[in-house]
Amino acid sequence: MGRLIDIAVDLIGEDKFTLCDVGARGGVPSEWERFAKYLKVIAFEPDIKEADNLISRLKEQGVQSNIINKAIWSKNMKTKLYLTKSPASSSLFEPRMEFIKDFSIADKFQVVDKVDVEVATLDAALESYDNNIDFLKIDVQGGTVA
Repeated sequence: MGRLIDIAVDLIGEDKFTLCDVGARGGVPSEWERFAKYLKVIAFEPDIKEADNLISRLKEQGVQSNIINKAIWSKNMKTKLYLTKSPASSSLFEPRMEFIKDFSIADKFQVVDKVDVEVATLDAALESYDNNIDFLKIDVQGGTVA
């Protein structure tokens, strides 16, 4: 794998790969950590506490990043983010407890807070960034079907 990284770095020169991470909770996926010094990350995370954590985490990993405290959606507006007992299960969709109550993971979906967040289309959110996206990672708790 080291030789492939060397070839890729030779090809991109001084540029870096741009990873757009939509639903960035937890930081850069572990598969990308070995490429940290070759990455530029544009990360979208609507949970303000997690967005703040991401800034520190990515800086420690040596990743050049822009953390944007917004969710990506089908239109530009404000909406509710349902923060759940298990933060990774938080969503713009309110959990349907009557449906999931019989599953062993139902407790993770209990809403602990609701916060107003800005949402935007990916195109609108990326307007102010003058670069191309090389890779796109999306983890938005069902938002891709909205």
